[in-house]
Amino acid sequence: MLFLEIFIAFGCCQLKRWRESIHHDHWYFLWLSFLTRWLKVKLVPDVRIWCLAWSIPLLLLAALTWLLEDILWNGPLVLLNVLILLYSFGRQGFVKRLDRVLAIMRTVNPETLFIRTEQIFPEFAQQKITGLENQYILLRRQLFYDALQQLITVVFWFVLLGPWAALLYRLNALYIDYMEKHNPALARASIAWDCLYLLEWLPARLLAASFTLSGNFAGAYHELRHIWTHWTEKPGEFVARCGLQALSLPLNLEEFLELNEWQEQQQLAVEELMAIRELLMRTLVVWGTGLAIIVIGWHFSLST
Repeated sequence: MLFLEIFIAFGCCQLKRWRESIHHDHWYFLWLSFLTRWLKVKLVPDVRIWCLAWSIPLLLLAALTWLLEDILWNGPLVLLNVLILLYSFGRQGFVKRLDRVLAIMRTVNPETLFIRTEQIFPEFAQQKITGLENQYILLRRQLFYDALQQLITVVFWFVLLGPWAALLYRLNALYIDYMEKHNPALARASIAWDCLYLLEWLPARLLAASFTLSGNFAGAYHELRHIWTHWTEKPGEFVARCGLQALSLPLNLEEFLELNEWQEQQQLAVEELMAIRELLMRTLVVWGTGLAIIVIGWHFSLST
């Protein structure tokens, strides 16, 4: 049933109307606002708010799971798991955002590139990045991190610990979004960031390792050997680094900047972004195949 639940949730996620009907976070932001007023704290990171923000919804989910167990051959429970997994997926499909970046890269000039990408990635507005090289590096890193935080981490925890862990990851991410919106100066001090780092630590390394199967093995493996010792490095940074090394011909930024014509830079950037898209799609196939093998092996072990 696990593979079926993931397959149904992923299929529903491709349907815009289904996805938008599930991805409503207003209830959670109201819940956070209520906790802030009830506990009488200002808009600063507060451990009490963070604990209650995810623990109460998870307790309600546990109670609902207990009530639906063994009803109609667990059909309602399977439906609940699919809905929770679908809700836990990222709010913007990473493939969709990458396609929008490709469309922008083909049409804009270098002066407006970062302005247009901020419309796709609102988080860029908080980072005062100047220079085409730095802006493009940030863009590439975000594309790889999108795959990690919108899909890979959610599926990993759903398989390992069930819908509760997947929901915890998404609620924690929404809590960070809420804090950054209301008090960005102090949001980084929240314990939620530590939780996010811990939840992404292992999935990020597995994603980086899967690039050896979906891309250039030698390049990805050479970079992969070093990430296990860099315990405190941000997941998005080393995932992007391993992903770029997994490309057949990663873009040389020095040569890229030495080109005088924007049309030539534009063509090289589009080719690399297309290669990143193809790499991520092949990586999804690798993860899907691995998941199918795990599920089939688990069922065979139970039958014997």
